[in-house]
Amino acid sequence: MKTKIYTEDQLSFFPLYLTTVGVEYKQYHLKRPDGYMRHQIFLVNSGNGFLKIGGESFEISANDLFYIASDVPHEYYGEDESFKTTYISFFGSGFESIKRYYGLGDFGVYKNKSIGAFKMSAEKLYDIVDKVHELSTLCSLTFSIVISYFDEACKKEYSSMEKVRNYLEENYSKPITLDDVLTVYGHSKTKLCRDFKEKYNMTVFEMLTGIRLRHAHNMININPNIALKNVATYCGFTDVSYFCKMYKRFFGYSPKSHG
Repeated sequence: MKTKIYTEDQLSFFPLYLTTVGVEYKQYHLKRPDGYMRHQIFLVNSGNGFLKIGGESFEISANDLFYIASDVPHEYYGEDESFKTTYISFFGSGFESIKRYYGLGDFGVYKNKSIGAFKMSAEKLYDIVDKVHELSTLCSLTFSIVISYFDEACKKEYSSMEKVRNYLEENYSKPITLDDVLTVYGHSKTKLCRDFKEKYNMTVFEMLTGIRLRHAHNMININPNIALKNVATYCGFTDVSYFCKMYKRFFGYSPKSHG
């Protein structure tokens, strides 16, 4: 677990502020009769457990999401030591607007959701939280992660094309073929390519390249001195020269002259 502490004069600028972030945290039994002073969003990484809140008991297991607003009495625990969570706690006046937008109550349990984007974002946040010196960068990342979390948690159903897009978002750092994509689409390659182009006005691989480049852009923005070879490899490019060429075509400037 990593914790961020702020000075008093930093707390009047941004809608959300990160407090803690934990990745695959071995979750012990927590009982809070008065709640916790921060809002919390969770992903269950492994194991099975229970959330007791609002007079109800919810079973929570691997790949489930759950959220608890600040100052809401609750209790959660695992059945055994395999129970681990990835979580973020945060605060800020902007969360009231977020609650209204998504129609959130004081808590929520969300099953059968796509968890890859939140898991990856939380892991990246955990890695950089001690290295980010600009308050604006950290707060904007926190806001982005919270918004994407509730975008996913509150979504009702995915269309076939949305499942494909989510697959690309969650696996962009890996080599991806059309055969891989068919594991979440279930039709022919011809139909996949036609339907995808019709919905998004681009090919599957054009979207994949855009996703990879935007992640690369964020990595360089956070750490301008990072080696381009590392950025390219992490974002799914096997050739640095090709990565630089596509980056310049996409953004209008090379990664070496970022911004």
